Amino acid sequence: MLLRMDDIHKINEIEELLLIKEEISLRVSELEADRALIKEKRAVTDKKYYMEKALQSNLNFLITREKRKWDNLLIVDGFERAGKSTLSRQIGYYVIYNKNKQKIDKFQKCKNIFFDPEDVLNFAKKNRKEVIVWDEAALGAMAEDRFDEVQKTLVKLLMTCAKYQHFLIFVIPNVKKLLPYFIERAIGLVRVEVVNNIHRGNFSGYGKHKLERVYNYEKGKTRVRPLPDFRGKFLSYENTDKEVIDLDIYEKRKDYAIENIDLKKSSKLKDTMALSKLIDIICKKKKLFKKKDISAAISIPQSYISNLPTPHYHKDEEKFISELQIK
Repeated sequence: MLLRMDDIHKINEIEELLLIKEEISLRVSELEADRALIKEKRAVTDKKYYMEKALQSNLNFLITREKRKWDNLLIVDGFERAGKSTLSRQIGYYVIYNKNKQKIDKFQKCKNIFFDPEDVLNFAKKNRKEVIVWDEAALGAMAEDRFDEVQKTLVKLLMTCAKYQHFLIFVIPNVKKLLPYFIERAIGLVRVEVVNNIHRGNFSGYGKHKLERVYNYEKGKTRVRPLPDFRGKFLSYENTDKEVIDLDIYEKRKDYAIENIDLKKSSKLKDTMALSKLIDIICKKKKLFKKKDISAAISIPQSYISNLPTPHYHKDEEKFISELQIK
């Protein structure tokens, strides 16, 4: 028997309603499980959100390290939209609450949360013993093509600001994207996980001794996947997050960072083209110097100069250059 189009539409609507019902039931069960966790174990800070005892213990150890004039770098990675930003902010708030409650208001207003590495570096240079979250993952694919450049700034941050004893939390998509230097400097990894491709709110913790093994596995240097030092859950529903930080401020700062990426790309492209034209005029059109002399004079590798884009001139520019007399 053939079904009419009306019948097919009704069947599709019923299937959609069943899927929605199933999703709501799943969400309700997750929320009930989260509330049960809070009742089962003591919640942390004045915000009363759940945190695994093993994670608390490790964060307390890192706070103790800082008292002995160490800085800390903790890496948080995981799939997109798995809850990395949420957990990193909960970790940051816990650390501030337990070491310097006077700075809680600053953290809640997102003054310690950054998306641009230059902002992190400037903030770190001007302050001491701060909890700083660099949330690269929040920008997603927007930031991927500039990641190599970003890491150079972050290396400078770690090398120049170690004496300021900051607690740094780097939130990234995957630890394998980092340079080996970060693995040497980091004290641990928190990997946010999604169970069965649907359940958020889970993580694995790796201490310094296993972080390098995780890194080598992700890089394909070994086939043995290291087991975590501990596993746990965290509450990722919205009400908890709103209590830890001001989400309106967070979203505004993230939107600004996303818009600023395009502006920086445009500005950098203009600077690169200007440099290419300048070197072309000096070395090729006017034959004043060789490229290797320019390289030595301004401390830029000759390979960089050779790989600059080919300059293109407007008619007015061509005319000006041809008439230009250099004494």
